[in-house]
Amino acid sequence: MKKIFLISIILLAQTTLFAKNVVIFTFYNKEGKNFADASKGVLKSVMQFLKFNSSAKIVENEFDVKGREISEIVKAVPGYDDYCIGYYVKKNNVFEYHIKIFSKNGEILNSFSVSSDDLFYIVDNIVSKISSFYAGKQVSFSTLRIVANLNENKTYTILLNDEILSSITGKTNLSVRIISKVPYSILVRKDETREIVTKKEIILLDNETFDLNLEEEIKKENITPTTNMLDVREKDNITLRKTILPSQVIVNTEKLITSKEILKNEVFLSAKKEVQLALDTDTRIKLYKKYSIPLELTILASVLNVIPGIGSIIIDDKDSLLISLFTPYLTFLLTAYTKADNLNELSTIFGILTILGYGYNLVSPFVYSNFWNSLLRDLFGIPKETITLSPHNLKLSLNLKF
Repeated sequence: MKKIFLISIILLAQTTLFAKNVVIFTFYNKEGKNFADASKGVLKSVMQFLKFNSSAKIVENEFDVKGREISEIVKAVPGYDDYCIGYYVKKNNVFEYHIKIFSKNGEILNSFSVSSDDLFYIVDNIVSKISSFYAGKQVSFSTLRIVANLNENKTYTILLNDEILSSITGKTNLSVRIISKVPYSILVRKDETREIVTKKEIILLDNETFDLNLEEEIKKENITPTTNMLDVREKDNITLRKTILPSQVIVNTEKLITSKEILKNEVFLSAKKEVQLALDTDTRIKLYKKYSIPLELTILASVLNVIPGIGSIIIDDKDSLLISLFTPYLTFLLTAYTKADNLNELSTIFGILTILGYGYNLVSPFVYSNFWNSLLRDLFGIPKETITLSPHNLKLSLNLKF
């Protein structure tokens, strides 16, 4: 009994720690005239994502904070743990957003700036930085696509983490961005009777897109606070997260990569699940950079393949090595043989094959490195732009509606 009580206290403390109430105010222009798309429009798009945040309860407020001290703002809009205040300026068609997060005591908890002429980019970065701050680490995102197949004569409300996602009737398709590797609860409520007809919980991997089918499947009397309608895939994911150690996953993954076992489809899919559930984004990016083939090495391999096979050995491309050795040398021997028999036409054909073989040797390192790096990006769940820009600039695709 004492153990159960202690566990309850710990869970309550964790819930209290992460369930912060946060208010975010409409962004204002510090100087010059306001732009509706840059103030209310951006906030609306940001809130399309943040209201489902599992680390903090975030709501918006239109209170005019321009020129006011934080103490005055807290007094005018009481009842929140944190206050998110942001302003923007526009210079030469480039927007600069400056955001600060205050505690209710007026302490600055976090601040960041974003600049771009693209408001989609602005929205993505604000969402990423605020979500990462409240998650306590750099977060990644995934896409949940909901396919509802319900009674066409009834209306339903879909709730995501107890927030209204949409009101629907019959067959409907929805798409929403959520933080990966954290649990989300999806409820379908029949508006006429207020009963919950479907309950799902889901955890998605980084950059994963998952289709979730919703149908009426449970009755009101069967719904209890402990009801758990996890799909088998989600049950496996949660069990996996609790049992695997990141250090062991790193060791196992490195062995699979160096041995090229990762090229087997079953091995790849199993490793991908473990890697993306057990390892954080920074660790996965480091592993990608360690085992990916850099452009400089690819170019060197292409140059060295003038001597067939040398470049393929450098980048460990065994398949191309065999072709590199086979094509030029075999065609060279055939050409020499046909010349000995004065078969000029065949000599020309084999000579062309020899030239094509050398051409393949020059191109194959680029083809292989692109294939290998794409495989590793998929394994570690890393978008291509994350590698070329920065691990902290995760691009989200949100609908910006003004």
